[in-house]
Amino acid sequence: MGLSNYFDAFDEGMPVGKEYYIYPYKGKNLINHKKGGILIDTDVVTWDFDSTHIIAKQKPFRDIMDTMQETNYEKKRRIYKKSNIYHYWIIDKREELESYYDETIKKRVYTKGLYGPFTREEYWEKRRELGVQDSLRLRETRWRGRPLVRTQQAVIE
Repeated sequence: MGLSNYFDAFDEGMPVGKEYYIYPYKGKNLINHKKGGILIDTDVVTWDFDSTHIIAKQKPFRDIMDTMQETNYEKKRRIYKKSNIYHYWIIDKREELESYYDETIKKRVYTKGLYGPFTREEYWEKRRELGVQDSLRLRETRWRGRPLVRTQQAVIE
């Protein structure tokens, strides 16, 4: 399967229930809601879902890149790849998404339905609070028998 055919298979994204989709974007995954738009920006490195929740682990590209003093983009990318900084997210599909646009940070803030970004410890606490099933695990993700990968090179055959 060539790269263009791989992405053609995701025209609608991989459905994960209640109008939520996983999309590969420039070799990275993001989580989108049909009405709410992009909820978790790239790079979602692993995720899982059931009928009530979506859990995700994100390597926050912009957050990591923006905090670096380094000005050389290629050096910043190498530092990013070696980074072990992750954000954790939970989407409760039982709740309607509620949000507002915060002018001070120039970003949409979700007050209901989307929870995060969390540290690993905060994520586990919120997971227990929301009653996320133990069967949901952050592990390699597959669709149609193929892994959803993070690099374009890995999907070219």
